[in-house]
Amino acid sequence: MSLNNIKAIAFYYKNFPLYSMPAGLINSFSTHITPIVLIFAYNPTIAGFYALTQRALGLPLTLVGQSISQVYLSQAPELLQKDVYLVRELYKKVARNLFLVGVVPIILLGIFGEGIFTLVFGESWANSGVYLQVLFLMFIAQFTVAPLSQTLNILNKQNIQLLWDITRVVVSMVTIIYPSKVLLLKPEITLLIYSVSMSLLYIGLYFISLHYLKSKGDYNNTI
Repeated sequence: MSLNNIKAIAFYYKNFPLYSMPAGLINSFSTHITPIVLIFAYNPTIAGFYALTQRALGLPLTLVGQSISQVYLSQAPELLQKDVYLVRELYKKVARNLFLVGVVPIILLGIFGEGIFTLVFGESWANSGVYLQVLFLMFIAQFTVAPLSQTLNILNKQNIQLLWDITRVVVSMVTIIYPSKVLLLKPEITLLIYSVSMSLLYIGLYFISLHYLKSKGDYNNTI
């Protein structure tokens, strides 16, 4: 391989070091920021209820999503070499299957969450079940879209992914701090606002990625 080829490849993939590293740090930060903000907005007890909800449902969903994501990431780059349209179809198929697999169990857990948490963890943790009821929309959207979140990186659109990650951190903070400190809303209402906002962000990420999964000719014009 010639020096010119090496330079060309380095230039083409320059977005990886420029954007992927900060995006990874922000993504990790956003995972842990919500309980911290809830402590500031309300108190450690409310943050504890949220943290238990996140661990009880969010962590298992994340583990399942990561397994599916690995399969997706093993197939998508290879299909991209043939035609971006094939990646688009795979993307929609995986998203549809994730939604169908996750929606019913998550809704059922949302409906019966308070009773389940009371039975498993005791009466003192019943509020975690209530929080599950207001967060289930976010969990559905997260389970459907998060395993496919590396699509923009595959398409060398790390700058778009970084912008979305920053937006998620900002929105997560604003939708908790403003309702709690300015509007003086109850924790359940604040978390409902947070849940809807996060759901819309994940839906937005789904369509942003879908937008860049264009026909092969359009894709070549974007890189």
